[in-house]
Amino acid sequence: MPEQQTIVITGASDGIGAAAAHQLSERGHRVVVVGRSPEKTAAVAAAIDAPSHVADLADLT
Repeated sequence: MPEQQTIVITGASDGIGAAAAHQLSERGHRVVVVGRSPEKTAAVAAAIDAPSHVADLADLT
């Protein structure tokens, strides 16, 4: 098995980002979930036992 990596996925609260988070976690990587919706982000993170952060990158101020 390859060395474990830490992977930060933005947009991981839904869709392709959530699917990628699940797959990478299943492959043994440490995943950090980042998303705009607190509820969706927390749900994805809980499902894969990963840390999460809420960030809306549309407003960089």
